[in-house]
Amino acid sequence: MDNQWPPEGFVYGIDVSRFQDSNGDGTGDLAGLATRLDHVAALGASWVWLLPGLPGLHTGDGRDVHDHESVDPRLGTLDDLRAVIEGCHRRGLRVMTDLTAPDRGRDAGDAGDSGDESFDELARIASVWLERGIDGLRVDAAAPSASATAGSGDSVAVRERFYARLRARLSAARPDVVLVAGADAPLHELALLTSRDRVDAVVDFTLNTALANALESEDVAPLREALSELDRSVQASARLNIGHNAVDDARRFRMARSLLFALPGVPLLMSGDELGITDDPDSRGPVPRRPHMPWRAVHNQGADTSSHLVLTRRVARLRARARAASNPARLRTIPHSPGVLALSIDGCLTLHNLSAEPAEVFEAYGAEPLLYERWNGHRLGPYGFAWFRT
Repeated sequence: MDNQWPPEGFVYGIDVSRFQDSNGDGTGDLAGLATRLDHVAALGASWVWLLPGLPGLHTGDGRDVHDHESVDPRLGTLDDLRAVIEGCHRRGLRVMTDLTAPDRGRDAGDAGDSGDESFDELARIASVWLERGIDGLRVDAAAPSASATAGSGDSVAVRERFYARLRARLSAARPDVVLVAGADAPLHELALLTSRDRVDAVVDFTLNTALANALESEDVAPLREALSELDRSVQASARLNIGHNAVDDARRFRMARSLLFALPGVPLLMSGDELGITDDPDSRGPVPRRPHMPWRAVHNQGADTSSHLVLTRRVARLRARARAASNPARLRTIPHSPGVLALSIDGCLTLHNLSAEPAEVFEAYGAEPLLYERWNGHRLGPYGFAWFRT
């Protein structure tokens, strides 16, 4: 199994409690997840991100933890977790979970900045999970700032020192460990962390916001600006791009799904995204929740070549073929078409029309179409998209 970052596939986040119930108690569990790993592998994922984090007994929104070395008993046992990890590894999947500080109400950054004793305990807990087979950790939160003012020079130094120490400690036990920073910190600070190998990746909120603005305005300008800014700060291979499912039009949804996989960076999908499912509007608490995974819909969509599920599988394969995670992307300008985003990545050209207006696009003349919707050879229809081999 390839242990390198970035992955050729994508990261698939799973709320275990809502994925698959194995014993009929109404709560998803690890034993149930183990029976559904073929679905995850078939999607083209490379990583499974277990949410909202496995260790201990959770309360509230799932991030308050009482025991950092045990599995939440509502989800199963350590043996159940080992079965999931082994099943993932057999399928070429790696496993990530959250790293939360030992003291309730504090994030990992606070613990890392409050003294050697707290940091040593945090690193010890992380090592325990790595020894159990976990491959990567999303650090909660990514911005250690207990004693520094956000945005100050001290804050930057605190963050960098924390991640340098954590990387050194964990790499001694597991050289291929992957660390992901999960906070929405300024780009110049995230750039320091990724460029100096403190972390392998950051969850990128910048591009997600720009994508939402571009979809709303039907103009690619916010995306082009965000991509240019990101490319000057954080290399694409170190960016986790969040999907945007809040689209009420099927054509726009499918275009946005294709676009997520065409953009520079590593796509991040949450379970249910592949079916077009959004957060449960009736869920309460600070962290939105998804409905339980509808496995009948998975079966039905898997048999329908025009379904969202099949589209997700196809764009994931195309992205892997283009090695989009490691090859740089080049923005191309389409004259008189402000709604069209064109990207070139190592012999692959993608076109996405964010507008309800058709656009004439002659830049793809002579290229071999690999996947397209609402494309006739020179015109990209409303919310159309196309992938080409050039």
